[in-house]
Amino acid sequence: MTGLRERKKADRERRIIEAAAEQFRTVGYEEAKMEIIARAAEVSVGTVYNYFQNKSDLLLTLVTLHDRFVEREIEELIGNPPTNLVDGVCGVFFAMTSHSLNHLGKENWRHLFGLSIVQRQTVLGNRFATFNDRLRTRVIRMLNVLQEQGVLRVDCDTEKLGGILFRIETMHYIELASSERMTFAEYQAAVRSDMDFVLKPYAAT
Repeated sequence: MTGLRERKKADRERRIIEAAAEQFRTVGYEEAKMEIIARAAEVSVGTVYNYFQNKSDLLLTLVTLHDRFVEREIEELIGNPPTNLVDGVCGVFFAMTSHSLNHLGKENWRHLFGLSIVQRQTVLGNRFATFNDRLRTRVIRMLNVLQEQGVLRVDCDTEKLGGILFRIETMHYIELASSERMTFAEYQAAVRSDMDFVLKPYAAT
């Protein structure tokens, strides 16, 4: 019986997440309604709140799930990195951002960035910070691999450099999410230009 209850619980959670993802994609975070999410998931509104605190909790859950989907692609890239320093770093960033932007859209990311500031000291804020830390860690791991392969200078502090590169990319991603006119290709070009400028002195000769 315990196994059956757990399967039913997991199925309800899955239906809620799928319904929320559809709502966020079609109408955006602000217009999404918990009542409509519950109806689409074929559960009561109370059941939705049994699983998730609020819409922000649901949105962060979607971010975490999408991060897991793209994890294999990033791990394969780190395991078989390009020989170019900028390509390696940008590959990690672009694998993550292209996937997350396609699945959540700019409006939802604007809310997430606002959440990371307004609710920074809350459980939800900490979850978003953890998500960011995973991306920063992946960039550092890529730098470590490139350093081992002789692409990056051996005297480079990869942890410090990775943190700097992550903050630069984040500024560009916020700019992309904040502008309905800016394209993903323009974001990529801006990130690549800055990465090339910052990384050039650290390339092994």
